[in-house]
Amino acid sequence: ALIGLGPEETVWTFVPPRQTGAFVLRRLAMETVIHRWDAEEAHGVERPIDEGLARDGVDEMLMMFQDDPGYESAKDRRTVQRILLREGGTHPHGMREGSGPGRWLASFDNDGVTTSAHEGPADVSVTGTASDLLLFIMGRRTPEEMRIEGDTEIASRWGDLAGRF
Repeated sequence: ALIGLGPEETVWTFVPPRQTGAFVLRRLAMETVIHRWDAEEAHGVERPIDEGLARDGVDEMLMMFQDDPGYESAKDRRTVQRILLREGGTHPHGMREGSGPGRWLASFDNDGVTTSAHEGPADVSVTGTASDLLLFIMGRRTPEEMRIEGDTEIASRWGDLAGRF
């Protein structure tokens, strides 16, 4: 079914505003890269996710927090928390420094999640390589494994604010 799927082809997906082949193919790429990392990590191999793919993964997850009705379950835990995800620095386990332009400001409130690709006032900033930022928002990195500035409690509640996946 995927071989002939065109990017503009209309298909059913679990995210109502994203009903295209392009969304399905992107989603499959992101699922594959995360579960590749899971499998390798389970065998003691820790290879970072490609920077460009990781940045796209962060973009995609933040878009899904906004568009997927499934993330409404976290609505009652949001009280205008702002988290800045910032690419840069070195991973505490010695991975190479991120080169990156990645900046994502996520604001969580009762009306949902809004995001911006720019820095702005935040309650907490989470800094790491693009790979580590994607792993952080996917629940594979803890705040203790990232560089945190600001309210560490909010950083530790990322999954509760964004919704469990």
